[in-house]
Amino acid sequence: MNPPTPLANIVVVELGHSVAAPFAGQIFGDLGAEVIKIEKTSGDDARTWGPPFWEGASATFQPLNRNKKSVVCDLRDPQQLSALKRLIHERADVVLQNLRPGQVAQLGLDAGALMTMKPDLIYCNLGAFGNAAGRILSGWMSDAFGRLPTLKIMVLASALAMPVFFLVREQLLPFYLLTAVVYWCYGTQLSVFASTTADLYGTKHLGMNYGVLFTAWGAAGILGPAIAARAFVRFGSYRYAFFAASAMALVALVSLSMAKPPLRTATS
Repeated sequence: MNPPTPLANIVVVELGHSVAAPFAGQIFGDLGAEVIKIEKTSGDDARTWGPPFWEGASATFQPLNRNKKSVVCDLRDPQQLSALKRLIHERADVVLQNLRPGQVAQLGLDAGALMTMKPDLIYCNLGAFGNAAGRILSGWMSDAFGRLPTLKIMVLASALAMPVFFLVREQLLPFYLLTAVVYWCYGTQLSVFASTTADLYGTKHLGMNYGVLFTAWGAAGILGPAIAARAFVRFGSYRYAFFAASAMALVALVSLSMAKPPLRTATS
């Protein structure tokens, strides 16, 4: 018999696509909530982020959307939109959304409209942190220090941040500031990785290299929570899960430190 989950009997409606809201929905689902994912008729764009694909969807999409029910809804259809609002009113405890700015207000799915209808609803607006300024700074670092050194700095910062996360877990402001730094490091790694592999190995296999990166990300989305759960069951704390994450980042740093451009045959 499976042990009880902390969010059993909680219903979450996810108006999400790509990464931000689906990642939040993944956490709710892993903790036992019933997550109802609302998708447009063509499906979440992340379904096509491949190769690689697994069972008809990308390796990125699969871990982010595990433990969810999927419902297709054309938000431009008044009847389907009305049915969605009725679902939220009758069943939802939480709504997650990362639709484009202004869209939920136009549809009457914003926090004000839904919480007027259901005052006890928990409504979460989600988005990519530092999408503009963070990328500008990352680009400047790549130009100033080089792409490979920038990657090393980001991985080292992530490795140092993991143990600190556990130490400041009960201090709200430091925790959120550290979260912002780690997400910026993560975004920089994704942004700089492809061009760095081109520096080292040329552009011929650039697409496959990026596919390998996203495959690793998908695998981490599955293995990370599993490792953390086992650490908690074994030690009664998440302390060692954060230490394990730091150790893995250090392994990545060592790998990057060993990276060198391949020898190329001289041509006359």
